[in-house]
Amino acid sequence: MARLAVLALLAAPALGFQLSSTPRPASAPPHRPHTMSEWRRRSSHSQKAEAARLDAIARASAEGDVSAIEAEGVARRYGYAPQCVTYGEITPKGFTSLAARLRLCQADIFADLGSGLGRVVLQAAEQFDVAAAVGVEMAPSRHDKAVASLASRPALEPRVQLICGDCAAAELWATGGPLSNLTVAWISSTLFSSDLMELLTQRVEQASSLRVVATLRPFLRCPQGYEEEVPPEPCEMSWTAQLYGGDDIGTPVHVYVRALDGS
Repeated sequence: MARLAVLALLAAPALGFQLSSTPRPASAPPHRPHTMSEWRRRSSHSQKAEAARLDAIARASAEGDVSAIEAEGVARRYGYAPQCVTYGEITPKGFTSLAARLRLCQADIFADLGSGLGRVVLQAAEQFDVAAAVGVEMAPSRHDKAVASLASRPALEPRVQLICGDCAAAELWATGGPLSNLTVAWISSTLFSSDLMELLTQRVEQASSLRVVATLRPFLRCPQGYEEEVPPEPCEMSWTAQLYGGDDIGTPVHVYVRALDGS
């Protein structure tokens, strides 16, 4: 029973550095979003994908990725108890696809809110050579593993910051905070509570340097000054990779882009 509570993972954090203009790579290839009908076809696999996700939870529990104490502590912190028991993450292939949609480039300050083992943060710094990458993770055990991974890549350390804490904490987003100047944010938010999503919406609205946000769970309302791109971007996740192997089937990621007129 207690072992069942071990199935906890969170998805939270973000980033910093003020840019006066929206960075756009001059030579970035045009991205062709999938049609809505194609997205619907892919999302019809949701029941099998959920079964694969539960298998991933069981493996994570057995491997001790997250402890029961951490699971319960995170649940109390965010106030949505059973909803926090999940395990999974975007794969390197999935993030490569998402980064193309977001036009991630060297000028960007990237944040992963709910950074888990830190793989996306390191990929953003290593593969896409972003100016800075920040990861925020609530579970100490996962944060510690992310720190260990970063230590094995000393060349990335000057540009990567890993934080163990609450991704919506006001001090992280305040002026001078690590998330105050981010330009691109990724939120692995499938099981975030409505209250947390609303708080993150407010944080996004207040982050003047932020140009684009990607989130697994759509915001309850579109952040003021942003437009949601349609259709969502289907990205490979750990649970879909396990189920479908190399097939191009993913979980929809919602993308919000700052409106050009700033309204």
